[in-house]
Amino acid sequence: MWEYFDFNTNTGVLSNAMSFPMTAHVYGMEFSPDASKVYVSTYDPFKTLVQYDVSSNNASLISVTEVSLSVTTDIYGLQLANDGKVYVCKSFSQYLGVVNSPNIAGAACNYQDLQINLDPSLMGITSALGLPGFPQNYFMPNSFTCPVVLGVNEIKVLDKPIVIYPNPSANDFNLIIEEPTTLKVYNYTGELIEFITIAKPRTISIGENYAAGIYFVKTESQGKTNTTKIIKK
Repeated sequence: MWEYFDFNTNTGVLSNAMSFPMTAHVYGMEFSPDASKVYVSTYDPFKTLVQYDVSSNNASLISVTEVSLSVTTDIYGLQLANDGKVYVCKSFSQYLGVVNSPNIAGAACNYQDLQINLDPSLMGITSALGLPGFPQNYFMPNSFTCPVVLGVNEIKVLDKPIVIYPNPSANDFNLIIEEPTTLKVYNYTGELIEFITIAKPRTISIGENYAAGIYFVKTESQGKTNTTKIIKK
């Protein structure tokens, strides 16, 4: 079974609960960038990756939109990425599956089962059960407040993305800034921990006093944004 709720972003209250029975255990779930589709991975050998259209917000209508995209076994974690695609973890496989157009209904979403080769040099590298985790609102361009829609396609990326090195780092991180920029650093829970305004091109350092963990550096310049994950060891 998988469940679907309305979420009030002002109060945090869940409502309008809907349950959808499955014939086998459900493992992973992920929304499309426009939040109109939900992707579900399941142990059912006849439909290991399933798409549902949830745009109607009506349980009866959602149920009839079920589309099986794969019968490949051992599909587990699903994750939306900042390129607008949904990546699919295939247990102990050297490949990741990819839903290339997740906003589109049915087979036209273009799921490819063996798209990303994790081990082109045949070093024995495989995925396992999931992909690196992060707050889902990492993809929102304007804030880290939980949105209603995951607007990946609304992000305007910087023409000159900020260069950050070393990453990971046990000390500080160097950032090469090439144009006037505002910089915000968030921790893994979405809390703003640093805000810097850079008026002219220069190299700055951040993170010397950060605790070990995952952080997100969001830079904005001339109405465009870029977000980079950094890891403090």
